[in-house]
Amino acid sequence: MSSAGTKTDWALCCLCQLKTNELLQNPTAQGLSTLERDVKEFVQLNALPSGISINVLDDGSGIAATLLAHGAVYHKSCRSSCNSFRIKLARNRFEKQEETAAVDPSPKKLRSSFGTPSPSQPICCIICDGVDKSDLRKASTDNLDGHLKTWSTTTKNWHLYSRLTECCDTHAMDAYYHIQCYMRLRDAAHLAERETSSFGNEPAPFDSMVMAQLIAYVDDCQSEVFKVSELREMYRNMMSDIGLPCSDRDPHSTRFKRSILEYLPGWAEFSQGREIFISHKSKVGAVLAQTYQSSKIDQDEAFLLIRGAMALRKRILEKQVPFNGSFSPHCLSSAVHETVLRFVNVLLQGPKSTIHNPSGRQSDSDAAMGAREQIACTLSQLLIFNTVKYASSSNTTHIRHSKERETPFPLYHGIKLHGDARLKHQIETSHQLGISVSYARVMEVKTQVARAVCKRHDMDGIVLPTNLRLSVFTTHDVDNLDCNKTGNLSRGAFHGTCITATNHLSKENTGVHRPAITLDPTDKSKPKLCDSYQIVPPVQMKNDDIFVPVNVTSGDTNVQPSHSLVRGAKV
Repeated sequence: MSSAGTKTDWALCCLCQLKTNELLQNPTAQGLSTLERDVKEFVQLNALPSGISINVLDDGSGIAATLLAHGAVYHKSCRSSCNSFRIKLARNRFEKQEETAAVDPSPKKLRSSFGTPSPSQPICCIICDGVDKSDLRKASTDNLDGHLKTWSTTTKNWHLYSRLTECCDTHAMDAYYHIQCYMRLRDAAHLAERETSSFGNEPAPFDSMVMAQLIAYVDDCQSEVFKVSELREMYRNMMSDIGLPCSDRDPHSTRFKRSILEYLPGWAEFSQGREIFISHKSKVGAVLAQTYQSSKIDQDEAFLLIRGAMALRKRILEKQVPFNGSFSPHCLSSAVHETVLRFVNVLLQGPKSTIHNPSGRQSDSDAAMGAREQIACTLSQLLIFNTVKYASSSNTTHIRHSKERETPFPLYHGIKLHGDARLKHQIETSHQLGISVSYARVMEVKTQVARAVCKRHDMDGIVLPTNLRLSVFTTHDVDNLDCNKTGNLSRGAFHGTCITATNHLSKENTGVHRPAITLDPTDKSKPKLCDSYQIVPPVQMKNDDIFVPVNVTSGDTNVQPSHSLVRGAKV
């Protein structure tokens, strides 16, 4: 017996030896033993699938040993063609054939009488009879044989029909076919069926008088563009007026369009989504030329735009009120010149847009503004913040902003980012995008605020919140504050004391507002709290000296600080 290694490409499927897109599986030793048992049983039943040869799979040491020695692989579909279920079907067919032959021998040829094709016979496509193994599919459905016979009859491919009748059943004989040949045969059959069904059912012609009137109307009308659906509806109405109403689908849209364009040689069709328009070619060219000219800016418009930009630039370069420690209720709108604000609002919403209370004089705060107005104010502040007095000649990545045009929004945005996460790179990224001040500016403002707050504490002689109201009953809550390093952004633990001051306001007494703190940019001193707050003397409670209040209800005033009396005292 010849060696299997000289005839088999073990890198391909050991069962079909075809190169397909299907993934190859690496069977185990037990799987190969099962495959050997199934193949031998197929050989006993004379029902071994085509393309599988015992001589190729067995080099004398056994099928499983041969496949295991060469590291054989196979397709899942090829293994399924010779599994236990297929063996059961083959055994049932074999038993039925034996029973039929014993009871009433019939001269009719059975599928098994054709035998198994020789392994040396090349595998070819049953449709084109080609031996190209690329993209070959195996017949694996019962409906394939019926489809191929029907389509070969429809397309009058008698050569294919003769091959199909000779092999009795493509599924049973394990025939192969190219998917491209299968699709070409199917499409040709469908086309032949449509041509056959449409033969003798010619659509009714259009009414000549109505079509002539409609074409004359289109040709004489001054309109440049016509919608085909509107012309079709006009045709239906004209047919109804003469007593010949059309059905729901008449006239056919494509035939109606072609009939009109046939008598209008200078016209062409154009589609826009699902709608189809027709127009004269010369008019289309004029419209395109006019559109191209309208997209260009002439010299007068260019001068007008430049003059408008320079006028806005004068308003933008005006000095801003520097940050003085707090944001006013009208900081969003008061920091922007009314001309710039109106220009941005018209740019965003069009000429019909309006800005209510641009200076914020008739409302308590900018919170009463609409959402679109707040967006216009924010964009105006960013435009002012990023405007430079002189253009830079070098293409540098470092951006510097003047404090004279520092608007409230970018400063507020930078302080808020630092308060939320305290991440420097987030603030620097926003600064590069022009929507926030730099990280150095944020730290500078926070240092100035801390310096002003410490001066307020020195003036008061006590540490209190700067927004705490005077002349009103106030309580203080003291508790320990322990923050351990548990978060991803945490860098250390903190342990201290938290003091909360609360004003108890009433309708009769709302307290006295304290003036807001003011920043001093010229002061460069280091912020420092007062000594009475920083230095806390140690306190120790002595359990022996306990003072118990007098029991007023019993009238006993001779209460002594003794432990027994303390435990039994009633307060």
